[in-house]
Amino acid sequence: MIPPLAHPVWMKLLKGQKQVVSTQLAVNMLLTNLRLRYRMNQSEENVAKLTQHAYDFFAKFERQYESEVKQIIQ
Repeated sequence: MIPPLAHPVWMKLLKGQKQVVSTQLAVNMLLTNLRLRYRMNQSEENVAKLTQHAYDFFAKFERQYESEVKQIIQ
């Protein structure tokens, strides 16, 4: 089960403070894109959009990316 949207791990993912090692192209592209967009605009509105996007992705594909979800939880 993924952490709730308000959990600090989502912000750590955006900031690059939480690393997720993955061989899955979709996950790596998502994280790279989110981190780049975060660095370009750190406004509260943008952070909310980006964390929501990360949360939605991992909620939708939780079973396909079980290894990555486990890393997020740890």
